[in-house]
Amino acid sequence: MTTARFGSPRRPLQPAGFPKCADSPRGLRLVVSGLTRGLILVFLMVAFLAVASSHGPTPRVHAQALVKPAPVVAVKPEPQRIQIRLPNGELVVSRLHGRRDNEIAVVLPDGRIGFVDGLTTTEQPFEPDSKEKVRNSLLARPEYARFKSKITDHYVLIYDGSERFAEQSGRLLESLYAGLLKTFRDWGLEVHEAEFPLVAIIHAREEDFRARRDVAPEVQAYYEILSNHIVFYETSVNQASNPEIYAMRQAQTVAHEGAHQILQNLGVQPRLAPWPIWMIEGMAEFCAPTGTKRNSEWAGLGKVNPFHMATIAELNDPANFQVRNVDLRLKSLDHDPNLTWIENIVRKTELNPTEYALAWALTHALVTRKRADFVAYLRELAQFEPLTTKTPDDHWADFTRHFLKPRPEPARLVKEVYLHLARQKYDPIPFFAVSIEHPLPGGRIRRAGLITQSPSMIRQRIAEVSLAFGGQVSYRITRWASRREATFALDRMMLGQ
Repeated sequence: MTTARFGSPRRPLQPAGFPKCADSPRGLRLVVSGLTRGLILVFLMVAFLAVASSHGPTPRVHAQALVKPAPVVAVKPEPQRIQIRLPNGELVVSRLHGRRDNEIAVVLPDGRIGFVDGLTTTEQPFEPDSKEKVRNSLLARPEYARFKSKITDHYVLIYDGSERFAEQSGRLLESLYAGLLKTFRDWGLEVHEAEFPLVAIIHAREEDFRARRDVAPEVQAYYEILSNHIVFYETSVNQASNPEIYAMRQAQTVAHEGAHQILQNLGVQPRLAPWPIWMIEGMAEFCAPTGTKRNSEWAGLGKVNPFHMATIAELNDPANFQVRNVDLRLKSLDHDPNLTWIENIVRKTELNPTEYALAWALTHALVTRKRADFVAYLRELAQFEPLTTKTPDDHWADFTRHFLKPRPEPARLVKEVYLHLARQKYDPIPFFAVSIEHPLPGGRIRRAGLITQSPSMIRQRIAEVSLAFGGQVSYRITRWASRREATFALDRMMLGQ
């Protein structure tokens, strides 16, 4: 660092205007005159100091103190710009996104993330593609030849289903985007508008959705981190037989995956950063509650999710969701019996369907009861670099530092979460009678059944029954206002009626 030097010459300086001594009478008169003026100045200075001393000591002022130093600001270097050639031969300018060992990730102008073998840096600017260019590029691909498109303020929707569903999905996503952006700004987080067009690919049929990518049977939608697209479908193969559960899940599922996409495009969650899974899914669920009525729509950011409330109640009372005709060992909330469910879920790297409810509950309680700590935690997570790693113990240490101070007492936090949930109000929750069938040789059918108020519990139990029966199963779900009505209906369903 360069330091300024004040009045420290390498050799003494001649005082300005002070004449040299001379042997001439004129020179002598100049010297005498100068000495006379000097004596007068000395007298005045002594008089001034005498007066000043009567009012207290004079502070010593250093020249350096008169210059206010500039604040030290850490400036994050601009990411390198890299010229790459796409598979179609086009040369584009990409931007370095992250590095790990020999892995080099770059982000393309359309928002996709790719990996390159080497770096060819360039001084050319990085310019994100327009919504029109992204749309045209997608529609030019053979798999989307029959698709239509719709452009909104922030989204490019590519769809081959109904205009009505595409418009409905666009409105839901735009309202979610606006709600999240406003909320984060109100919290004081440093967020920005999405840099790239946000893409939603909507298949008309579930079969086409599953042909595109092999996903678990219960998956209705997903967010692809590398492509930066959300993908979902309009009509389901199970929609006709289970219209109740499908209608309620659809809006929530679209909002959930849309939340993943928005969080990773507003500057909150860096793509490919090592966030803990409970926070990834808990935040998405916090953003995506739905109502309890038929054909329910998104309920709004941070609203109470009644179905998660039902899941948590049933997890704490396993007698409420026993499965008929099949012996399923119920998994404990605490996978390590020596730890609370909060300690377990913060350390987890993968969640089952019912654990989404726990992640939502923890997020909802922290946002409501410990807002300042939660925002500070979000700020820290936002600094995680792409392609870096965090261990489960790292995640627990981060969590403890923000939410368990001054004493790490997770059991106390568990009580706080349950107390928070007990104070919430929400619409009455219906009961679902679920019949699960597995075909056997000779035309026989093996059946299992349960009564629950939790769609997450239904998904988890269907998967577990399928595993216990040793093959694919079909299922039927009916909705009832009371447990008694649901029990009567399940009795008939178990008899094949």
